[in-house]
Amino acid sequence: MPALWKLAIFFAAYVATGTLCDGLSLIPGVAIIFWPPVGILVGMLLLNDRRTWPWWIIAGGAAELTCNALLWGNPI
Repeated sequence: MPALWKLAIFFAAYVATGTLCDGLSLIPGVAIIFWPPVGILVGMLLLNDRRTWPWWIIAGGAAELTCNALLWGNPI
């Protein structure tokens, strides 16, 4: 398991990037096709040992749910 502080920083970076990308949408209320937070997840997977991948994917999923709830009001 990776250190909890690393997972927390990853979670915060994912949500912060998602918030920034929401502001970059060309037409308000239209789905975003370009979603850079997924690039952060892929980067974390490539930089870390394969046995820690489930933890990064769980943290990324939680961050994605948080973005959906905060930015678009989707129920968790």
